[in-house]
Amino acid sequence: MSTLIAFVDTTSTKKRNALAAGIDDDYEPERDFYRQIRAAIKSGRRMNKDHLAMDGVLASCPRNKKQNYQELADGWLRYVASCNADTIIDLPTGRWHVSDLTVRVTPDLAIRRENGTYDAVKLYLRLDPPTARATAATLHLLRRAMTQCLPGARPVLLDVRRNTEHTRQADCAAWLEAEVSDLADLRTRSTNTPRRAA
Repeated sequence: MSTLIAFVDTTSTKKRNALAAGIDDDYEPERDFYRQIRAAIKSGRRMNKDHLAMDGVLASCPRNKKQNYQELADGWLRYVASCNADTIIDLPTGRWHVSDLTVRVTPDLAIRRENGTYDAVKLYLRLDPPTARATAATLHLLRRAMTQCLPGARPVLLDVRRNTEHTRQADCAAWLEAEVSDLADLRTRSTNTPRRAA
């Protein structure tokens, strides 16, 4: 079983062989560079104290994360300034199945809009903007899993650093199924390739 981020990475990178071999790995919090800021975003929404949560994570994060986290905190505070305080923090995990691959899909949070409906938000925290392929894949998987996560919600990929919402969905089902087929071939070949003698 794969996480949403691990699967999307395999659709938008040249390092497919290495990623395909590890796509079934479980999430490892200690290797997640953005774990603290993601937790602070959720904590701030839970308490309705976004500024306090951002101040706290910036004061406690390691020096090598400070500038990166500052940019994310600034972007997040610009975003939530126009958001409703009604936020769902803990959402169920949905699953997208194709062939023998299952992808876990969990929105980070859901924010209620003025019309009473919700945006199911996946936070994008990386330095570079999301590629068109990564955006399309993420939104497609969110949409397919939404009946399990939060029925009726609008899938949103939020580029936090740049305070940019991505919501436009393309029909990429055939492309993603082809990606799964390619990944299955890569994994089969890597498993069956004999190792060279030392």
